[in-house]
Amino acid sequence: MWIGCNSGGDAGATPVAVRGPGRGRRRRLREVVGMAIMAISVTPIGTGSPSVGRYVAEAIRVIEASGLRYELRAMHTEMEGELAALLVVVPRIHEACFALGASRVSTVIKIDDRRDAPSSIASKVRSVQQRRSRA
Repeated sequence: MWIGCNSGGDAGATPVAVRGPGRGRRRRLREVVGMAIMAISVTPIGTGSPSVGRYVAEAIRVIEASGLRYELRAMHTEMEGELAALLVVVPRIHEACFALGASRVSTVIKIDDRRDAPSSIASKVRSVQQRRSRA
């Protein structure tokens, strides 16, 4: 059984038990951070313009206000944090787009919710880079 916390490693984290591979009845204690990674691409529709930069800027303001770590990319934004915290941001982004005048909002979301080992945007990128350098 692995013992971890479900709040991204914060001091007030709630401990959780996660079953994992082991030998016999031997128990291993290991910190497993409940961190999910979400890629989100929001497309405002009915704006009267093909440009969406001001909508993206407003969406980033919403994400920044949430306190979640994020990385802006050319075609989507990646965020990391507890799954529930990530999902709370989505309707806020939609509301921000509607407030700017969009008549419709289309969103594509991809979530990596790993519970067997700590995960972050940086660690995923680093893992691939290390594998490339070994080749």
